[in-house]
Amino acid sequence: MYDSSNHELVVGATVANAARPDWGVGTILRIEQTRPSGDGPLRVTVQFAVGSRVVQVPPAVLAPPRQAAQRDAGWLDKLAGKTLDDALRAIPEDIAMHLGLPSEKLRLIARLYAFDDDPAAIQRWAMRQSGVGDPLQHWTRDELAAAFAGFCRARDEMLRETAGRIRRSDGAPAIDTALADVPPRAAERMRAVITPMR
Repeated sequence: MYDSSNHELVVGATVANAARPDWGVGTILRIEQTRPSGDGPLRVTVQFAVGSRVVQVPPAVLAPPRQAAQRDAGWLDKLAGKTLDDALRAIPEDIAMHLGLPSEKLRLIARLYAFDDDPAAIQRWAMRQSGVGDPLQHWTRDELAAAFAGFCRARDEMLRETAGRIRRSDGAPAIDTALADVPPRAAERMRAVITPMR
């Protein structure tokens, strides 16, 4: 039996769902035909880390899990700041190194305010930051919360610096103009950071 990626599906095989990396790695428990003729999709029961899931293949793609990034790194990676821990805490380079107008950078920084300190949101943030499908395989919840707090301090500092540049060059009203193009929830969080400096 094959899925749409031509990987053999057998009971007991270790697989991952490409569309749901947050489910982690699972073991196939059961494979059933959906049509008596045997030419239709398969109904596959998989025991993932988050619980048992039944998926239809295709459209679902179950494939051998890809090699996950390793948290341990060599001394050169540590020296260069290229460890998985560094990636977790880093401000994305396209934002940190933005060379455009300060108002454009402020709008880019707004993407960093999409997550709050709810544990599920922190996990989604860690997935986006590190590229790891299941951050809890590498870090504890406390480690993720501490990393998120450090990330937020760096993010807030960058926002204050950018808002200060806008205020000095174009005046305080220009900050409100730039925030008008930002999603309301992010704008509210950003204003809370910027307000003390006004």
